[in-house]
Amino acid sequence: GPCSSGVTNNIPKCCGAGVLELLYLDCKTPTQASSALNPLSAVCGRVGLQAKCCTLGIAGLGVLC
Repeated sequence: GPCSSGVTNNIPKCCGAGVLELLYLDCKTPTQASSALNPLSAVCGRVGLQAKCCTLGIAGLGVLC
C-alpha cells in the first residue's frame, strides 16, 4: 500500500489540518482502496483532505502522521 514502507506511520489516513504538521485530530480511514491509478492523495483530495501515513492514535487525542 501507499504507507507500507516502515514500522511506524504505516496506516493510510485522510487528514485535515494538523498541529505542527505532526498531530492530526480529524483523520478518517479512506473510503476507497488506493492503487496506482487511484492514489491515496486523489482519494483523500476528493473529500477535501490530505493523504497522510499515520501511527496509532494517542488515547483519543489524535494520530501522529
